[in-house]
Amino acid sequence: DMITRDIRQANYVSDYSAAPPKLTLATGSKSVTYTFDPDAQTLTRSSSGGANKVLLNNCTDLTFSLYQRNAVGGSYDVFPVAKGDWKTTAKVVELSWKTNRRLKGTSRINTEYVETARIVIRKQSD
Repeated sequence: DMITRDIRQANYVSDYSAAPPKLTLATGSKSVTYTFDPDAQTLTRSSSGGANKVLLNNCTDLTFSLYQRNAVGGSYDVFPVAKGDWKTTAKVVELSWKTNRRLKGTSRINTEYVETARIVIRKQSD
């Protein structure tokens, strides 16, 4: 819910990295950064005000993908952002993750195989 709210309220994506996965959203004079640490298996939210919060633990895989606004009315298709121009064309953020944990007396198991969310930046001007 927190990630969804932050993306919807963002003015634009100010920084993005596929490896390691990192996403920074600009909202007025503030920014929020989501960083995935594959070694610690965590997704952390950091705000420009200095507050940090771990949102996911036992996360074995996470990706951020950026897409453009729909080009055809009435279609739910999204298109990858223009190479080298993602700051001005990114309108949709897709987040996919996989988590697992150890249940007592068992080996690690996937508790959620792959979860995906696609969120539209609402405040960004066209």
